[in-house]
Amino acid sequence: MGNWQLSSVLDFLHIEVGEVSSALAFGLLLALGLFGGRLAKRFGLPAITGYLVFGILLNPYVTNRIDPSHHYFNPEIIEQLVDLIEIIALSYIAYIIGGSLRLDTLRGLGKRISSVTLIQGAVPFLFVFLLVAFVGPFVAPPDMLVGSNSYLALGLVAGSISLATAPAATIAVLHEVKARGPMTTTILGVVALDDALAVVAFILMAGVATAILQGGVDSVSQLLLSPVIHLVLSVLLGVVFGYLLIYVSRFFRGQRGTMTLVVLGTVVLCGGIAEMLGFEYILTCMAFGFVVVNQMKSTRLIDMALSMEDMVFVAFFAVVGANFDFDQLGVATIIGSLLLIARFAGKYLGAWLGATAAKSPPNVRKWLGITLLPQAGVSIGLATSAANMPGLASIGTLLMSSIFVAVIITEIIAPPLVRIAVMRSGEGHAV
Repeated sequence: MGNWQLSSVLDFLHIEVGEVSSALAFGLLLALGLFGGRLAKRFGLPAITGYLVFGILLNPYVTNRIDPSHHYFNPEIIEQLVDLIEIIALSYIAYIIGGSLRLDTLRGLGKRISSVTLIQGAVPFLFVFLLVAFVGPFVAPPDMLVGSNSYLALGLVAGSISLATAPAATIAVLHEVKARGPMTTTILGVVALDDALAVVAFILMAGVATAILQGGVDSVSQLLLSPVIHLVLSVLLGVVFGYLLIYVSRFFRGQRGTMTLVVLGTVVLCGGIAEMLGFEYILTCMAFGFVVVNQMKSTRLIDMALSMEDMVFVAFFAVVGANFDFDQLGVATIIGSLLLIARFAGKYLGAWLGATAAKSPPNVRKWLGITLLPQAGVSIGLATSAANMPGLASIGTLLMSSIFVAVIITEIIAPPLVRIAVMRSGEGHAV
């Protein structure tokens, strides 16, 4: 555009405008995200795809071309929003995931669901790790990551993230086609446990990856000790906050509006304290939600958080789009495609092996894996968390960008595949 940028237009109109504030940037993120989500739904795509894509409109890659002098839009504003929104949104999402793990429901699912969950998680982890660690160095630019250890570390962390399944997309399809039957029951059980399994695996693998990148450790016990200690302390802090919220809620009975703010404030406080102490705040808030829903024998305090779900999701996914590193788009697309292929193959084979081991009906063995393909919030959340870990700094940005690419593609192609699988299994009904 030459020198005829945004400033030239404003000067021509005799309009004097100051720098965009954090409040205005946040408002723009929400507005663009909401619009993108609505537009995505009109084209039959998940709302999250619209949130991510339209968040890119506030990415420095875009704003630098409109306002190269940063006179109006400083990229640091987005960085500030990222730091704030990430912890708030991920704490909130983790609290809701923990609140979905009701003991009475989990007991009713039986050992078969547990075996299917473990196997369908282990196989994609193995596939992603092997493909990224040993194929990645040959397909990525030579100077992308330094040394084979970097690809080993990237494979371990990406493999743990591959365990996660986005329950919203799958469950939405099940509800849409009014699915009923053994496969539907298995799906609901697996997605209830999958994200919790992914978070625990991520914590352990992030510890191992950090040790690999920092030059190794003296013993296996030293390698695992720190992650396990952090895992235990993270859970304990979540348990404390769970009982604290239950106690505080007694003083606000019948005051739903006030109590909703108390829940949100406590969740953010819990995540903030965990992050300040260096704990795994996603696991902390999952433990928080788990204690609340199981000690109260009610979903009331979880439902209050759900009432603000849309705003939190829009803000988080839009800011992820705004923070995407376009300098790594090429290699992120390559690694993201490897992740996608390995995870899809691993989920399908793992689900088939798990269902076979559990002696599930033939239709479950054949179609279950396809219903577990969606990947979204927890995957991006864990990748974001990894990008902020000092020990993973050398691989964090590439990991986050690659997961972003994989999620975008998955969110476009997976939901239709889930619908086909449910209908072909004979458990769905045409609508």
